[in-house]
Amino acid sequence: MDRDEYRLRTSSEVIRDPTLQAYLQDVLCRVAPAYCEDIRLYVLPSRDFNAAMAPNGMMLVFTGLLIRLASEAELAAVLGHEVAHYQKRHSLQRFRDLRSKTNVLQATGAILSAGVGVAAASANAAASAGRYGQAIDRYQNARMIANVGSSLLRTLELYTILSVLEYSREQEAESDHLGIRSISEAGYPPDAAAKIWMYMMQENKHRKRTTPTYLRTHPTSEQRQKEATLLAKTLDRGQPMGQDGKQKYMRQIAPFRNDWLHRARQHMSFDQERALIERQRDINAHPALVAFHEAQMYRRRSDPGDMDRALSLLQLAVKRDGCPVEAWRELGMVLLDVEQSAEARSAFERYLELAPEAVDAPLVLSYLDGEGTL
Repeated sequence: MDRDEYRLRTSSEVIRDPTLQAYLQDVLCRVAPAYCEDIRLYVLPSRDFNAAMAPNGMMLVFTGLLIRLASEAELAAVLGHEVAHYQKRHSLQRFRDLRSKTNVLQATGAILSAGVGVAAASANAAASAGRYGQAIDRYQNARMIANVGSSLLRTLELYTILSVLEYSREQEAESDHLGIRSISEAGYPPDAAAKIWMYMMQENKHRKRTTPTYLRTHPTSEQRQKEATLLAKTLDRGQPMGQDGKQKYMRQIAPFRNDWLHRARQHMSFDQERALIERQRDINAHPALVAFHEAQMYRRRSDPGDMDRALSLLQLAVKRDGCPVEAWRELGMVLLDVEQSAEARSAFERYLELAPEAVDAPLVLSYLDGEGTL
């Protein structure tokens, strides 16, 4: 883990924004003051709704998580959960448990292989001595041992996997409980964790494949949502509800949301993209930004009627303050697609006016100069 952290610390992939880093560290220290100095937090670009905690104090927070969270309280719930893993040394427990079970598997495999080898050698000896009937019987014994051994190993392997994953689910449940208690003690609403799992239940509907419950390393979102709701109700009794810090969180993430959304949408199915964009609308992300990404979603799919949908969304987006500059370029491309060349020219000119140093400025200029399809 130390070697991995060194490579991460020197990697260009890590997002190194001092303001963002300070904000995340402040929330971490508020929710887990006893472990604040032990943990190094790294933000990594990824579409995944995830965070991770290493046993040496390295915490990873993915941008796919940050763009889906609705408030500082939800961020605190995730960070508190990950700190609980560190506090309880769960990753070390999992490694030791897995190693002991793997050793059992290896030993069993070695014994069975030796049994097959002895039976085969005995059969070879009988054949060399001309006792062919005995040799056949012993070859059959060797084959039987091999078949039984293979079946036994598969059973043991499945048992090992299931027992390790069951143990992990227990750890996840423990961390959920500790995390919810920590955010309550820090003054956040304890129902923040339940809200995260409510959203995850919606997003999981758009996944193409689902893993059987007994093979999941985490409890299901439904299980976690129910347990988080019950615990939050017990913690709420007789206590004033804390502030969720929604506005502050949205301000902190706003400068990065456009780039992170672009990354998150890569290689998503249409339904997955739509779920992500609906999440942005639900958490009140900037309307122009949401409209811009929704337009890109329709333009990429390009089903009948999608270009008209994209055009309407882009025309709405560019009328609002805070619209991404590239919405003008996207509007020009859609106008070209629907054969409105004059309007496309105006959109491209506006784009170059706002972003004269854009990487794709030469391409847009080629349209305006008559070298493209304009």
